[in-house]
Amino acid sequence: MKQTTKYILLVLIFIVIVVGITFSFLFIRYDEKGSVEVIKKYYDVMFINTMIEDNKKTSIKLNNNDDSIHISIPNLNEEKLTTFSVDAINIGNIDTYVDNYSISNVDTNANINDVQIEVSLNKDELIKGGESKKINVKVKYNGNSEEKIYYNFNINYVFNKDNV
Repeated sequence: MKQTTKYILLVLIFIVIVVGITFSFLFIRYDEKGSVEVIKKYYDVMFINTMIEDNKKTSIKLNNNDDSIHISIPNLNEEKLTTFSVDAINIGNIDTYVDNYSISNVDTNANINDVQIEVSLNKDELIKGGESKKINVKVKYNGNSEEKIYYNFNINYVFNKDNV
C-alpha cells in the first residue's frame, strides 16, 4: 500500500513539474504583441436560400466574395419561363444600397434578343442592417428553336453604404 502511494505521488509531482515547465515556456516564449482595428460600423451582404420553381435542371451558384450569382439553365426552350429566388441579407449593422447590378458572362446558343431577364432587386434599393431582401429572377424565352437552348449567365451586384 505504501509502495503504490509513493508511486502515485511521484507521478503527480512529475505531471505538475511538466505542466509548470510547459506553461512557463509558452508564456515567456510566445508573448503576443500588435495592434488591432475594431470596425464598429460595417455592412456585408450575403446571398443565401436559393429556391428554383418547377425546374429541376437549373443550377444556381452563389459567390459571396464577388457578390455574384451564376445561373445555368440547360434547357431553356422547354420551360419558356424559369423563375427562381435568392435571399440577400445584410449581416452588418449599417444600411447599404444597391449601387449597381449587371448581367455578364452570357453563354448561350440562342439569339440574345429572344431572352428576357427580370431582376427584382434593382439599383438604389436599400437593404437595412440585419434585413433580408428576396431577389426574384425571371428568365423568359420568346423564340422558337428546334435545338436544345442553353443559357448561362451571372448577375453581379455592387453594394455601397452611401446612396448617391
